[in-house]
Amino acid sequence: MMPRGTAEIVFTARPDMRRARLRVALWGAALVIVFTLYYGGIYLSYHVASFYYPPERMEYDPLIFHFFGIMSCFVPAGMLVTAVGMYLALASTRYTVTTEHVEVRGGIVNRYTRLIPLGSVRDVSTLTTFDQRLLGLGDVQVVASNGDARSLQDVPAYEAKRDAIWSLVRK
Repeated sequence: MMPRGTAEIVFTARPDMRRARLRVALWGAALVIVFTLYYGGIYLSYHVASFYYPPERMEYDPLIFHFFGIMSCFVPAGMLVTAVGMYLALASTRYTVTTEHVEVRGGIVNRYTRLIPLGSVRDVSTLTTFDQRLLGLGDVQVVASNGDARSLQDVPAYEAKRDAIWSLVRK
């Protein structure tokens, strides 16, 4: 084993951000669609009803309509905020594999560094979802003997990275 501090860097990677950008774009589009459909429907129904009914028979309470419009936008808006937060967290993440350990660094407000010594690694596996396969990305899961696990998320050439880590573990 090499003396501490003399570890050579095998590879450094960052998550590919295409999948996170797609998630933000989809939830942003969903918010715009829900907002447009709801308020467009209110606008059309009010004007169609005013064509058939005289204004004195119209019972229109704009406060109630706007309340329900805002409430219907909460789910897509919340998902958009969550997707943006996930995007920013993933954008600040860096993975480093050395001859001694696997290191995951990240964080937006609170920075963190998590290390798994290669001597305690018992499993290195990959996971790809359908949308990751379409983009050629995957997750590499590194599990230590104490149950601690770190995931290298959305990395390109994930199988080559898994094999590189496993070959270091087997040495």
